[in-house]
Amino acid sequence: MMLRTLAALSLGTLAATTAVASFTATEGGDRTKTVSKKMTDAKDIDQDLRLGGVRSKSKTPVWTASAKQLLEGGMLDELSKGASKLKAAAEAREAGEDVTQTPGTILPPVRIPKSANNAIVVPYDIQGNVAATGRITLKFKDGLGARASLAGTTPVLSTAGAPLGGINALLQGEGGTIRQLIQHPEAAIQEIRTKAFERSGRVQPDLSAMMVIELPGPVDWNRVVRVAREINDIPEIEWVNLEPAISVMQDQECDPGNGTTCNFPNSRQGDACWTGFADQAALFPGTCNPNTEDPDAAQVGCSDEGCCGTISGFLPWCDDQGDGQGWDVYCAAAANVLCTGSIYDNVGNAPEEERYDPCLSNYRADPLNPLLPQPAPPAPGVEPFTWTDNPLEAIRLPVFQTVAGFVLESCFEAHTFGGCSIPSCCVSVCLVDPVCCTEGWDDTCVAIANESDGCENPQEGPTPNWSEITIFENPADPQDPANGFAVGLQAFLTADLMQGVEPLPVDPEDPGTYFRGSGFRGGGLDIEGAHETVGIIWRLYGSGAINGDPVLPNPTMVWLDGAEFEVVAAADCTSADCVQIFPDEPRSFSNPFPRFAADRSFDYSTIRLNPTGNTEQIAVCEFSAFINHEEWCYDLPRNTPGTSAKPTSVISEEGQTLNLLDIGNAQHGTACLGVIAAPDNDFGVIGIAPRAQAFFFPIESVEEGSRAETAMSSMILDLEPGAVINHSWGPTAPGQCLTAIPAYYTLIRASTDAGLVVCLSAGNDGCSLVPEANPEIPSGGIIVGAREPGQFVNSICNLPRRIFFSTHSGESLAISVNAWGICGGTTGYGDLWTQEDDRAGLNFVERQHTRSYTGPTPFNPQGGFSGTSFAGPQIAGASTLAQGAVRMFWDQGVSGDTMVALVANSGADPSNCQALGYPPECPQAQNGDGCNGICGDFLPPPPADPAGTITNIGPSCILAGSIAGALSVVSDPTRGNLEVYTGTVVRGASIALAAVDQNLFVVRSEMSFQGPGPAGLVYFGNGQTIDFGAKIFSNLLPDDVVSAGLATVSRSNSPAFEMPFALNQNTGRWDLMGVDLLEIAPGLHLYPFGLFGSSTAPSVYFDEEGAIQLRIYTLGLGFINGGFDGFWDAIIFDVNGQNNPL
Repeated sequence: MMLRTLAALSLGTLAATTAVASFTATEGGDRTKTVSKKMTDAKDIDQDLRLGGVRSKSKTPVWTASAKQLLEGGMLDELSKGASKLKAAAEAREAGEDVTQTPGTILPPVRIPKSANNAIVVPYDIQGNVAATGRITLKFKDGLGARASLAGTTPVLSTAGAPLGGINALLQGEGGTIRQLIQHPEAAIQEIRTKAFERSGRVQPDLSAMMVIELPGPVDWNRVVRVAREINDIPEIEWVNLEPAISVMQDQECDPGNGTTCNFPNSRQGDACWTGFADQAALFPGTCNPNTEDPDAAQVGCSDEGCCGTISGFLPWCDDQGDGQGWDVYCAAAANVLCTGSIYDNVGNAPEEERYDPCLSNYRADPLNPLLPQPAPPAPGVEPFTWTDNPLEAIRLPVFQTVAGFVLESCFEAHTFGGCSIPSCCVSVCLVDPVCCTEGWDDTCVAIANESDGCENPQEGPTPNWSEITIFENPADPQDPANGFAVGLQAFLTADLMQGVEPLPVDPEDPGTYFRGSGFRGGGLDIEGAHETVGIIWRLYGSGAINGDPVLPNPTMVWLDGAEFEVVAAADCTSADCVQIFPDEPRSFSNPFPRFAADRSFDYSTIRLNPTGNTEQIAVCEFSAFINHEEWCYDLPRNTPGTSAKPTSVISEEGQTLNLLDIGNAQHGTACLGVIAAPDNDFGVIGIAPRAQAFFFPIESVEEGSRAETAMSSMILDLEPGAVINHSWGPTAPGQCLTAIPAYYTLIRASTDAGLVVCLSAGNDGCSLVPEANPEIPSGGIIVGAREPGQFVNSICNLPRRIFFSTHSGESLAISVNAWGICGGTTGYGDLWTQEDDRAGLNFVERQHTRSYTGPTPFNPQGGFSGTSFAGPQIAGASTLAQGAVRMFWDQGVSGDTMVALVANSGADPSNCQALGYPPECPQAQNGDGCNGICGDFLPPPPADPAGTITNIGPSCILAGSIAGALSVVSDPTRGNLEVYTGTVVRGASIALAAVDQNLFVVRSEMSFQGPGPAGLVYFGNGQTIDFGAKIFSNLLPDDVVSAGLATVSRSNSPAFEMPFALNQNTGRWDLMGVDLLEIAPGLHLYPFGLFGSSTAPSVYFDEEGAIQLRIYTLGLGFINGGFDGFWDAIIFDVNGQNNPL
């Protein structure tokens, strides 16, 4: 009820809200109104002429059932919040005003704090390997004009005449070289700085002053650290860093007497863990140790001491008496892959039934061994499970069905650990070369796989079409199609959920069923809901406006799947590219947008969608990729008569040759491209934004070698504002996202300032994020974590959880949004399907990999593309679609600072941690709480949502809401002036306070004392304190102010008093506006001005420009060990009944 009250406050009245979205048609067809100075006479809006004389059959829309559910699910509020501003912008354009948002103030450049010398140390990854290259990166302070050559052949000079002899003398003594880090000429770098400044108003740092040092000879880490510290002591240096290595991202019951062998999960807890039957899947996460309170009765660990210690070293629950999970199926699967003594070699003395199989298969040399786990009694008519000694008959051992996708990788790509994802292939290869299972799956293993019978691809002929969503009947009621479910190989592209309480059988002949065996319910991006949302917007505000009064800047234009279309009369569109809408037919290649038809009172057969050629730009920045993959070289299936290959549609950075011999990284980049931008061509897979223009920028090339910083700067040069960038690579040191590295942070901040949206995979280290290089100023990057593909059907948790490997929120840096981390169907790898590509012009490497696809398979329903590397491209794709909505509303794109608020919509409070790991706001987080150690415990099920738009949790991307939110969230250019005086920002920015949307602004308290505080505010008491404020412009002069008030939706994780203040323009003092108690649960707090403590007129708080300065001061109650966190969902300032989100 409190949230409804605030929504009413935000919109004036509920009646006004309804009026905005329920226009009535204007009678007569000769009314013409110019709404954009850009539009020619031919685009002036006359509803009868533009749409062939067809008008709505009624004065009110007849929304489809799904459109109605979208509107009733909150979209109506989102659209209504910004409607008045949209109309005002239309009127301003009609009057000839420029309404584009431009920066109003000049911001100083971002500085990177210099590290203390003792913090400059050699970093290590989670496996103990050095996570650095041996090179040293640095930046000179701005203003010195420090310059080095691109080749490292000259000493450092200063264009400002500053003395830089210290570093030159040091390098001469060490025999080292120094060169400019970004391999672009000075003119190009200045263009980058200018582009970013003009877009953001932020002065850009001197990017040419970033340099890299190389020392001669083999890497001596003591020497590298010593030299880096000596450079750090030079006063002219801003920062120094050891260049990171990059990649694509308790011992209590380990006892020979343990009754659990390490190669299988604990079978003593039955259904709660594993029944012990070889043909029955074990539960993950399992409750394999129910006696957490009784150490003597604990059931953790396993009998192989060495193996148990290794696995428990990075999966602590496997051997922790206080953890209810115990030695579950994931512990056992990891043991099979990592521990010594496999069924393929003679190492160790363990009997066969205790030996490890990195293939997780039913193969054993002695299949009749009675000590092997046996199957359950078979049901009548069902073929029983058997062990086999024939490698060609090897299948996935059902015990490991729930986790195989987490631990096994493609058989056709080299990887670190042994084994691979196709059992028959894995067994066949390891019998030939056991090293492939005992040490690692290297290039030799891949070569054997390519020649092995067990690895042959049974498919022949044209590439199948896996992009279609398969409709399955409801098993409980086949006659009720409304309760069926729709899941295909690319299940992350639909919000539909699988029904039932058990994983459904997989039909090896039907790829649409493969995901069904994963054990997850699904619930991904609602792509069709996004189409429907665009259709609603066109009917409310575009040339199809129900009241005949369009207010969009380009009313006939809509953005779908990453491309712009003009809505024209059917008779005016004769091109073969025109798209007709068939509302009653399912989505397909020939009917891509059926749900654009959101209003059934309109005859959609009278219009066509004519592509304008304008597209969103999406860039993948990776080591390499097979950009000549068939997906980007054919508009139709290659066996279609008259179809021939065309040059790839992916634009690769000019002058850079991709290193395709690095096959693993090339497959990775190909998979990222496919998730985002695989075209809609009636074969293969489809991307989230299939009509966007894809770009590729290599961080390694034949010409330049390692070039990450150069690639990042090239994107600023080459891409237009609003373009989306995906980085699914990062440092190998635990918890480090790209923004932890000074050079990468600097360029990501510059990219954001230039108007780009940068998506970053968080990493797969399973630990907390470390702070950004400058913790005080966010980089603007959208940091993406990995969650499960929906609820696991047998889990006692009824919501998706963070996948255990995903790096999660830390004390100073939070995950921005989450997406699926397994079960990705996309281009590359070849474990789903692969054939040699016989096209002319391909080199020998490309022929083997440009017809390859990955995804869930009958052998591995949880397989396919995985990790935060898969999660990041999903959010990049969603950002691309949301950017189109921004352009529809405002005729320009937004940068990552704003985009994160659009894609991080949530159906649940993120503090429930179901997808966030253990951020500090969750003190109740503990292992063994039934949710794999992720707090939230037993939550009630989410509200019914037939439209499937609220299927992801916090924060995850709800695509339809992201598009609708583009109207209200982006509409206020005055945001962004938030200043924190006391406390540390955990996550969020001022834009998070625009609406009640679970997009939170979170601040951690600091200890402060009674007396004068920052910026003239007097603190009332001693204790943990949060203090932040902002200057808001009301566009009203003081004499025009009649009433004013403040409303907050806020809470804290420890009781605290919230006290808002406003600056009195007459006295120059901060006046208290009220006091309210913040509790654990979120609450609505109202502070009418002039009613608390005095009868001062509200007008005294407004200056001559109509601006008011506000402060939110929050003081913790009593002694709080370690401080508290405050959570603000919305802060709404109301003047004369008009609302201004902070």
